[in-house]
Amino acid sequence: MGWNPSGIEPIKILSEYGKNKFGLNILNGVFHDFNIPKNHFDIVSLLDVIEHVENPKNFLINIRSIIKNNGLLIISFPDIGSISAKLFKKNGGCFVKDILITLILIIYQCY
Repeated sequence: MGWNPSGIEPIKILSEYGKNKFGLNILNGVFHDFNIPKNHFDIVSLLDVIEHVENPKNFLINIRSIIKNNGLLIISFPDIGSISAKLFKKNGGCFVKDILITLILIIYQCY
């Protein structure tokens, strides 16, 4: 089973690090900067991304279009109740319960 991983990273120094250190195909920019074909990926992972998106519903609809049928979408995001949020005492980028429930409903509607 061969994988052909690729990624998008908005921070140039991080995309360059991934390219140079690990030989990964990492594009520098944000999702809407690129014309990704429909049904292109088997798996899309959004690891600590969704909390930075201005319009999560439209973003997820667009993400859904690039995932193959029976593909997989993996999402992770910070938790306001996590140990790190408590240690750093900041809520920026973390979800509270009501927002999380809304996000789950949006994801469900996209599929």
